[in-house]
Amino acid sequence: MYIALLDSDDYWAPRKLELHLAHLHANPSVGVSYSASLFVDDFSQPLGIGQFPKLTNITAQDIFCRNPVVNGSAAVIRRRALADIGVTKPGRPRGAIEYFDEQLRQSEDIECWLRIALNTSWTFAGISQPLTYYRVNNQGLSANIEKQHHSWLTAVRQNVAGHEAFFARWQPLAEAYQERYLARRAVQLGDGRRALALIHRALWRNWRIAWQEPARTLLTYACCWLSILPNRMLNTLRHSGLWFLSKAQAL
Repeated sequence: MYIALLDSDDYWAPRKLELHLAHLHANPSVGVSYSASLFVDDFSQPLGIGQFPKLTNITAQDIFCRNPVVNGSAAVIRRRALADIGVTKPGRPRGAIEYFDEQLRQSEDIECWLRIALNTSWTFAGISQPLTYYRVNNQGLSANIEKQHHSWLTAVRQNVAGHEAFFARWQPLAEAYQERYLARRAVQLGDGRRALALIHRALWRNWRIAWQEPARTLLTYACCWLSILPNRMLNTLRHSGLWFLSKAQAL
């Protein structure tokens, strides 16, 4: 049995489930199968960019620092993998089992992936073909940067017990990547000063994000600086060929 997730504003390619089932059947150790994703706007028009994550040899470090599953609509999960991390919580009806933390309003997916990666032998693997269409907008939960950061930190803290050495080693790097992502969100929301503060904090927390992903980090840094310019100047720069600013605003 398998469970597929689809957020209300995203959609799938017609053959997504077929290809994921074949992927899972061919790889019995894989507990979570995911795919690359393409970004679309509010009118389902492609933005020309997407998410093409690491697909094989996924470690707990990869899950924590870069989350190759990337968005909640990309995953198809083996039912037995969820069964291995299900918990019962006080106050729930008798016999009710919780797989995703229902108290979290965001980051419930990464919290679940961490539990699978750290506490079971199931592996993660992806399909290179884009099979998920992820809608980019400034509405909903992901637009609130502070709440998003708080939810991510809560998800992390819930998995520290029993894995203290792992989190002591990798949390600074993971937080730096998370703050770099939030800096891009701030650019998209037009909050240039917050974007700059976040990217500077990310680089100060762990400079390895610039070494491991130099192009993406430099692009984010440039967009954070450009986002504090007046709108008239920004429009001039866009028309002059700085296409990367409009691209980055969708990230």
